[in-house]
Amino acid sequence: MEDIYIWKEIKQNSKKALRRLHDKYFHQMYLYASKSTNGNKGLSEELVSDCFIKLWEDRKKIEIHDSVKHYLFLMLRNHII
Repeated sequence: MEDIYIWKEIKQNSKKALRRLHDKYFHQMYLYASKSTNGNKGLSEELVSDCFIKLWEDRKKIEIHDSVKHYLFLMLRNHII
């Protein structure tokens, strides 16, 4: 539930909140991406970073009501594909 509060702060243009979300999920997302890139560190980091950039850029249009984590991993999966 804490993630929803962080998300609401992001929607209000809080870069600090984005950093908290990034710090919380970057490593997990990196490991997920790493499996798809055969351990390519640079590509995995880029894929995850791209997701956070897109999340920030589209924050006003994105609606997340339940799970921010699920949304992030779905976003990453779609980006990998």
